[in-house]
Parts: sequence; structure tokens; C-alpha cells
Amino acid sequence: MENIDKKANKATAIGVLQYITGALIFIICMILALVTSLLMIDGSIVPTVLMVSGIAVGTLLTCRGVINYKRASRYRRIKKAMGNAKSMELTELQSKLGWPKDKIIGFIKNQKNHGYWPESHLDTEKGMFMLGYNPSHLAADTGNTATDELLKEANAHLHDMATATRSIEDETLRERAGRIIDTTKQIYKAVEQNPDKQSAVRQLSNYFLPTTSKLLADYVELQSKPIKSDNMQESMLKIKDAMTTIEESFKKQQEAIYNDKAMDISVEIDVLKKMMS
Repeated sequence: MENIDKKANKATAIGVLQYITGALIFIICMILALVTSLLMIDGSIVPTVLMVSGIAVGTLLTCRGVINYKRASRYRRIKKAMGNAKSMELTELQSKLGWPKDKIIGFIKNQKNHGYWPESHLDTEKGMFMLGYNPSHLAADTGNTATDELLKEANAHLHDMATATRSIEDETLRERAGRIIDTTKQIYKAVEQNPDKQSAVRQLSNYFLPTTSKLLADYVELQSKPIKSDNMQESMLKIKDAMTTIEESFKKQQEAIYNDKAMDISVEIDVLKKMMS
């Protein structure tokens, strides 16, 4: 969470700067408009243009500053309310924060969209907010032995992927890996709810999931080296490029499984193999 705290601090600083800059632009333009109107003849459009421009730009910057500041501030308040807990009922958060539950849900969703709660899960049906990777999210007893085994394997890979993702320093790659994890959860959640869909994710389970887990672990290992050779740097770039292909493939799989369509991802597998060769 250290990187997220830095993100919140940066957002706060940017928010304050935007607010001050917006207010200054607004004031300066209003003063210029007033001075210009006094010095120029009647009917000049200059004061009006200055006034409108000042109001538009100043208001926009001020609003963006307030939004950035409040988002970061609300993140800190929720984090403080969570304390060391890995999960908490929304009713308990409501009691601690004094905010309506629907606002808490809205705030958390907004923060998640801006990268504040990676690997978290907001379960509005059960009224729970969970931090980190939650193995029980998929490991349900479906009554189908093959499906349960499939979900257990998926959980193991998701756990390894989440562990690696937490250590990735590159923000773009870390966010992409987080999206891949979220998409994977949705795919296997569909299988958990409908075991008949397990055949649709065989290729994903047999190749893409273990490969993605390994690539992320390899990246973290290469990243940790104090001195990186040209080959090591090239390998890190290949992994970053591969994650783009993997994210697209996982999205296609998600769309296919929710639309009850069979999907052949062998082409994507061939592309990935060529990329990593």
C-alpha cells in the first residue's frame, strides 16, 4: 500500500495546486476584465472574453483540484477506518466514517477506478469490502469435483500473480496486471456459478494462467537485480509487451464466457509464444 499512499499524497499536492491556480486565474481574469472595461470604450468585447475565459478555466481547474483532493482524503479516511483489518462490513465502515453506505460504495468504486485499491474486492451483495487477494472469492464448493479442482488451481495462480503484482515498480505494468487479475476473477466466477462453463476455460487454465503467473514472477526477479544486462532489460520489455496481449486475450475470454460462446485462443497462444521466444 506504500505506492498507493504516495499516489494519494501526489494527488493531494496536485489538487491543492490546481485549486490555487484555478482561483488565481479566475481572480486575475476578473481584475483584467474590470480594468479593461474601465479603460476601453463601451461596446468592447474584450472584458467579456476575459471574464468568460477566466470563469471557465478557473472553475475547471478549481473543480479538478477539489475532486483530486477529496478523492485522496476519502481514501485516507477509509484506510484509517479499516486499520489492520483485511476485510470489513460496509455497515461497520458506515458507523466509523459517518457516511451513508451508498456513498461509501460510490467512493470506493471511484477510488478503485483511479487505482487506489488494487487487488481489493467490493461485495455489495454481502456488504463487505475486502483488501488484498481473497482466496475464498473463488474457492466455493460447486458440487462438481472437476470444477472445484479447476477453481483451486486458478486460486493458486491468482495468489502468485497478486503477490508478484504488489512488487512491480512499473506503474503501467502493475495496473495492467491488476486488471488481468480482476478479469480472471470474473471469468472463474462465471465458472463457479455455472460449472458447465469449465470446458470453455481449459486453454486459459492450462496455458495462459500459469504462463502469466510465471512471467510476472520472472519480471519481479529481473527487476530486483541491481545491475541489469541488455538481455535482462530486453526480457523485461518482452514481458511488458506480452502483458498487453494477455490482457486483450483475457478480455475476449471474459466476453465469450458471459455470452455463452466457445472461444479458441490458440492463435493468441501462438502469438504469445512467438513474442517470448
